[in-house]
Amino acid sequence: MNKKAFTLVELLGVLIILGILGILVSQSIINRVQESNEKTEELAKDILISSARDYVYNNPDEFLETKDKTYCLTYDYLVQTIYLNEGMIPKIDKVNYLKSYYISVIYNGVSFDYDVVKECTAN
Repeated sequence: MNKKAFTLVELLGVLIILGILGILVSQSIINRVQESNEKTEELAKDILISSARDYVYNNPDEFLETKDKTYCLTYDYLVQTIYLNEGMIPKIDKVNYLKSYYISVIYNGVSFDYDVVKECTAN
C-alpha cells in the first residue's frame, strides 16, 4: 500500500505537540513582559528620585536640615522647575500613575531620604 498522505492520528499528534509548545512559549513571553514592566516602573521611580535630588541639591535654602522634616515634591512641580523633562517618564499605562504620586524628601539627621509615595504630608 502506497502511503502518500498523513493519517488523522499523525495530524492530531502534531497539533497536540504544537499546542503544548505554544503554551510554553506564550507563558515565557508573558513572564518577560511582566518583568519588563516591573523594571520600567523601577526606572521611572529612579528618574523621579534623581530629579528630586537635583532639585534639593540646587535649592538648599528651601530644605532646612531639621531631623524628620518632610517635604513633598510633585511630578508637575519638577517639570515646571525644569528638573524633569516630561518625556523622561515612559508613556505607558504601567508607569503613568506615577505622575499623580509624590516624591517625599525627609531629612534623617545626616542626609535626605527620597521615596515615591501615593500620599505625602509635609511637616
